[in-house]
Amino acid sequence: MSVWLLVLVILLTVLLVSFYVRYFPVITVQGWTSRTWIDNVPRVSALALHPDGGLYATQEFYPPRGTLLHIQKNGERRLLLGNLGKPDGLVVFGDGVVVGQESGIAPVLWYRHGKVEELFTGNAVEALAAWGNRYLYTVEDRKGGALAAL
Repeated sequence: MSVWLLVLVILLTVLLVSFYVRYFPVITVQGWTSRTWIDNVPRVSALALHPDGGLYATQEFYPPRGTLLHIQKNGERRLLLGNLGKPDGLVVFGDGVVVGQESGIAPVLWYRHGKVEELFTGNAVEALAAWGNRYLYTVEDRKGGALAAL
């Protein structure tokens, strides 16, 4: 196979996947229904329940433009943190929310009471989980991978 044919196949694949993701939204199976709750929240990568019934949401823009939002039940949005490097892990922890950053070596942040605290430095943190308010776990999406516990 020639190099040009391979390049053409790759380009067509990328275009088809992009088209599918853009124009074919969620499809529910029988017995389930879905609806759009809020539009125009680009690049959402993680969600967690907010104590007030709304949601925490991260927008995974490449560094340093990622955000952590609070989306209230009425749909109003409030920016909690900005300048994040591809925020992707998100979990309610204690009296706040912990967010990881997938852009490489970056701090894992705990947002609570309007303030942010650096818990530790991770490497390409993609997912977070909590066991109660005592243990915090991370997944590092990098070569060799890693699971970490705090």
